[in-house]
Amino acid sequence: MKHFIITPIFILTSFFLKAQLGTKIKEFNRGRLQVAGSSYGHPYTMFDKHNGKSFEETIDSIRSRIKNEINENIDLPVAQGYLFIFQNSQLPMTSDNGMPYDAISALASWAKNNAFVMLVGLDGNGNDLSIHGRDSCKKNVLRAFDALQGEISNTTSLQI
Repeated sequence: MKHFIITPIFILTSFFLKAQLGTKIKEFNRGRLQVAGSSYGHPYTMFDKHNGKSFEETIDSIRSRIKNEINENIDLPVAQGYLFIFQNSQLPMTSDNGMPYDAISALASWAKNNAFVMLVGLDGNGNDLSIHGRDSCKKNVLRAFDALQGEISNTTSLQI
């Protein structure tokens, strides 16, 4: 009987509600640095979808840049950056809950680094990772998401 009363009230109420249909992209970028020719749509990614290359071509380009810099000079910025990412992905999973109040989450960084290494498929020396190595990174990412999901459900149940 409650459903028969609540449903019409809910339907009538929804007719009188007004919602904002969407926010203009310009509003999202108010007060931010704007670079001519850049795309400010969401979601933000590290892959340029306007360069005429496929996703696979972009990944191959990243791989070749990493390999070239590692072979030329390990002190070049891309080589150093990838080495840092790879070394971080090989560390044990951190124990933070993914939502620190005043810093970047070490768990989120660890998961992101594992995902990037899995995607690129290179070790710290620029050699191809084995299937087992890539699969290990994939499992690490899933473990991090499971840890975060467990923390979210614990936080939600405490607030209810």
